[in-house]
Amino acid sequence: MIAVVDISLGILMGVSLFLLILSVTSYRRSGTSQMLLASIGFVAHSTLTIYILVAGHLTDVMANVDGVQLVALDVSVLVVALLIGVLGGKAFARPS
Repeated sequence: MIAVVDISLGILMGVSLFLLILSVTSYRRSGTSQMLLASIGFVAHSTLTIYILVAGHLTDVMANVDGVQLVALDVSVLVVALLIGVLGGKAFARPS
């Protein structure tokens, strides 16, 4: 079970880092706040995933937590980061 959780978290972190690279590149080209918010969300997601992986292997912090709950938490944070990137820039845009 631990291997499946590690592989799932690794895949989600890879997707998040790939989207981070795309959003940073798009932000540098366009300068829109939508890409900046997406970048911040992907950094937060990657940081959380790294924390879960390190805490799960080096300490006993995650000993009593089910792996499926960790993957569900990670997926929900990634979805929130995507929604912030897609909707956040439009919700707070000011007319020029």
